[in-house]
Amino acid sequence: MSLLSVRDLTVAIGAAAPVDGVSFEIGAGETFALLGESGCGKSLTALALMRLLPEAARIAAGSVQFSGQELCALTEAQMRGVRGGKKIGPPRSAFGFAAPHGGADAALGRPGGGMAMIFQEPGASLNPVMTIGAQIAEALKFHTGKAQDEKIVELLAAVGIPDPARRATEYPFQMSGGMKQRAMTAMALAGEPDLLIADEPTTALDVTIQAQVLDLLDGLRRERHMAMLLISHDLGVVAQMADRIGVMYAGQLVEVAPRAAFYAAPGHPYTRRLFAALPDAASADQAAFRQSHGDSTRLRRLLTIPGSVPPLGTRHLGCRFVERCGEALPVCRSTPPPWREYTVGQQVRCHLETARTLVAESAEFAARAKVGAGGTALLEASGLKVHFPIRRGVLQRTVGHVRAVDGVSLALQAGRTVALVGESGCGKTTVGKAILGLQAPTGGTVKLQGKLLQGLAPAAMQMVFQDPFGSLNPRLRIGEIIAEGLRALAVAGDPALRVAALLEQVGLSGDMLGRYPHEFSGGQRQRIAIARALAVRPQLLICDEPTSALDVSVQAQILNLLTDLQAQLNLSYLFITHNISVVDYLAQEVAVMYLGRIIEYGTVDEVLRSARHPYTQALLAAVPRIEADRDGNREYVRVAGDPPSPARPPAGCHFHPRCPRAEARCREAYPDPVALSATHTARCFLAA
Repeated sequence: MSLLSVRDLTVAIGAAAPVDGVSFEIGAGETFALLGESGCGKSLTALALMRLLPEAARIAAGSVQFSGQELCALTEAQMRGVRGGKKIGPPRSAFGFAAPHGGADAALGRPGGGMAMIFQEPGASLNPVMTIGAQIAEALKFHTGKAQDEKIVELLAAVGIPDPARRATEYPFQMSGGMKQRAMTAMALAGEPDLLIADEPTTALDVTIQAQVLDLLDGLRRERHMAMLLISHDLGVVAQMADRIGVMYAGQLVEVAPRAAFYAAPGHPYTRRLFAALPDAASADQAAFRQSHGDSTRLRRLLTIPGSVPPLGTRHLGCRFVERCGEALPVCRSTPPPWREYTVGQQVRCHLETARTLVAESAEFAARAKVGAGGTALLEASGLKVHFPIRRGVLQRTVGHVRAVDGVSLALQAGRTVALVGESGCGKTTVGKAILGLQAPTGGTVKLQGKLLQGLAPAAMQMVFQDPFGSLNPRLRIGEIIAEGLRALAVAGDPALRVAALLEQVGLSGDMLGRYPHEFSGGQRQRIAIARALAVRPQLLICDEPTSALDVSVQAQILNLLTDLQAQLNLSYLFITHNISVVDYLAQEVAVMYLGRIIEYGTVDEVLRSARHPYTQALLAAVPRIEADRDGNREYVRVAGDPPSPARPPAGCHFHPRCPRAEARCREAYPDPVALSATHTARCFLAA
């Protein structure tokens, strides 16, 4: 018998149904993943299971049975007992009649537990004015009737927090993102739930911390025989964690399959397009081309999904994916598709009886300017430093420095892309701001076309920020936003004509000029930000995580756009990211940063396929991949702990406290760069 059984669940907001007839089951100890783009209804489904819907929403139809008990029939007081893990009373039917207790809990021979939830943003979910220990104590007291300090420390230790007794006395702001996510997991485990709902638990985390959290969740699931509902848009994370997968689109499940069948042959056109939109899908072709030609002079275009998820309230007559599907039949527009069994256990809601070959768009290549290794550098940064003073006392004396950037040197040629990768806090964004002059350097030089830059950079350099909504003025229409730079720098020509041409260049229409930023999707806002940066005809764009907040389908559109613009305008990109797949797709050179310094530099093939620094190797090993094997056949190299503070860097090699291969000399001296080839260097004693 299933631990959780959801049947025809429908959530209504007014006349709209953002969750419409969703059905699935989760067994004890099983991980079921809900996969899909933003706006498909994944999080709303989870909130409906917990009966935590916003005031405007309600469960309009369907059944949610947990441990044999109908949750839709419970009062709010009874639901408070289910949430978190407290043992609940005898199960009742949907009509309120008592029924014999049984189900998964009885089969396991232990008292019934409830369900708990880990939310997407731990910083917004933890109380900022209470210590972590006090917040866990609240959960313990409600679910067990007592809250001992020993149990709090035990829970923090169970989720891998070092020095748990001290950490229990700290506030959320004193913890890193990974630590906060672990603390929230400890709170969720306080009531020993039978089902853990994890809503995008690693979206905001670095790849190394993400790997730690995923290992933690999967280990706890196995150890406690706990079921898990994982909500994610990351196909790699789902491959690593899930036993079965359900794909959601526009409020409905369109495919349900075991993990092996799902990744071997996805059935629904929507699912197959999600796979094709991954940068990984083009990597093999590009790697083979680089090996035969010596340089990535062509770039394979990613297959994109046109349009976007239908807005709330859209009336559907037939298949909900029909407007974005390149394989639609006439019947798809008029008749809702039936469920079909493609393979054993793999159900697909589609009129097509077999999967068809995707359109040839994925085989197209974009031209790219080829610049020889000896070409003149457009940008040169040498010994760049940014140190922030630490001041204390009444007189605010300087007692130390935060070495955010500590001697970074890199060069970027015209028409090429250098990717700057590393964990949060390593100094990547500060490097970009220092190059632009948005942050005054403490030392070092920046040259553009051989000329020394002082203060703000000229119009030849522009920046595209991580959060397009936060970087666009909400009080201005997009026509005014794009034209700001033209007027400020007195760029020649008619601003109105230039703005219209820019919108067309980034794939938007001229009739959008009068709209405000909030009227656009995330991908459209990022296109507007790119158009604004291009308005003053720059030669170099510094792109700071421009795709990190986007779904994989929208990310593919932005990457194709950047590729096209580079080919058309011979643009150079300094691309700041922690997404290794994007680096492999877009960049020619890679610089890996750790604690303010570049510790490995080389071409994409040298760094991503022949990494020599242990930190780079760990970064690459931590990336969730769709071929992941949960049974342990894939070898993992994990980085323990969080990066040290740049205010107190370790003596010797800064990475040695986390390095599994550290030697005595690593603790005493910082290694000099080791030349591994004409283009490949690594700052490690073990690299030679």
